[in-house]
Amino acid sequence: SAELLRVPPLASVPKTPHRLSAIGDPEEQLEIALEAARRAGSPFILGRALLWICIALPRGIVPVDEAIVRVRGILDASPNRMAHASALGALGLLEAMRGAFDEARNLVRQDLAILLELGEHRAAAAHSIAIGEVEIMAGDLAAAEEVLRRGYEDVSAFSDTHSEANLA
Repeated sequence: SAELLRVPPLASVPKTPHRLSAIGDPEEQLEIALEAARRAGSPFILGRALLWICIALPRGIVPVDEAIVRVRGILDASPNRMAHASALGALGLLEAMRGAFDEARNLVRQDLAILLELGEHRAAAAHSIAIGEVEIMAGDLAAAEEVLRRGYEDVSAFSDTHSEANLA
């Protein structure tokens, strides 16, 4: 889209088989993308960068309490409902890591509801990964299995092989 053309280029990434090590810390790179989106004045790209930060934070090296502060900041300043939903999901995973399972379940359900309201059915199907992770952390393996099996069927219907691999 035209918005993408307004974003200043990020530092060039060497074309190596080990691209991840070549680009460094993914959270650091997402912060660079976030700053580029802000400079470009692109709410769409800003929302996408925030969405990916929310995906990375619960799975990265940032301590849980620090990640929660960052995600709450994203939640308060979300430029769109998709970024808001992603922040709710990230917060749900992080709260589960702290043992607040009822709060975690509530947050990931809110995330799912927004995705469905937005018509993001593929994203909602893939979101079963986060819902299942919360159930696993809560120790409810039967609930996790049910969610993950249903999620696998749903993402398979969308031919979403990336999410299929994560759900398998």
